[in-house]
Amino acid sequence: MECGALFDTSSSYTMVRRAFFEKSFGSTAETVDPIVGLGLGSDYSWDGEDLVEALRGPMCLVDANVFLELLYKRDRWKECYDFLNKVKAEAVKPHVLRFTLHGISAILGDPKLVSRFLSEVSRWRGLTVVDLSIDEEMVASELASNVGLDFDDGLQYYYAKKAGLQVVSFDKDFDKTDVKRVEPKDAKASG
Repeated sequence: MECGALFDTSSSYTMVRRAFFEKSFGSTAETVDPIVGLGLGSDYSWDGEDLVEALRGPMCLVDANVFLELLYKRDRWKECYDFLNKVKAEAVKPHVLRFTLHGISAILGDPKLVSRFLSEVSRWRGLTVVDLSIDEEMVASELASNVGLDFDDGLQYYYAKKAGLQVVSFDKDFDKTDVKRVEPKDAKASG
C-alpha cells in the first residue's frame, strides 16, 4: 500500500503521521459461563514440534472473539479453550492488544468477572500484551478505512502488519486484507 494514498500532505500534522506510518510499514444478552475460560487448566502436554515453535517466539495476534467464544461458551469454545491452554502453557506465544482486553472487559461488564478474567490472563507468561500509542491508533484508523475494516479490526490489522504476525480470529473480514488469518485450531508458530 502506498503511504501517500493515505494522507493529504498539506499539514505538518499529516507529515508527522506519514513519517510514523513510513517508520512502521516502510514507504511503500448472553451470560458468561463463570467456570469456562476463567480458570484454564494446565493439562497441556508438550510435544517436540510445539517446543520448537514456542522457542521461535511470538507469531500471532489474538483477536477478542477467541476469548469471547470461550467465555460465552459458544459453538467453538472448545477450540478456543485448547488454543488458550497452549498460550497458558507457553507452547504458543501470541500477542494481544491491551485494547482487546479492555473491549472484553467492557463486554463482561461485571467487575468481579472482569477482575477474574484479567487476573487469569495476567498470569499467562506466553502472552504479550501490547499497548498502541495514539499516533499508532490514528494510523490504524486510516488503514482500517482504506481496507474496509472497522476501528477495532483496524487496530488488529495495523499491529499484525507492523509486527509481521498472523491474526488468530474467527472474523472473516481479515480475509480481504494482506494479513493472514487463522482460526485457533490452525494456529501454528510458523507462519
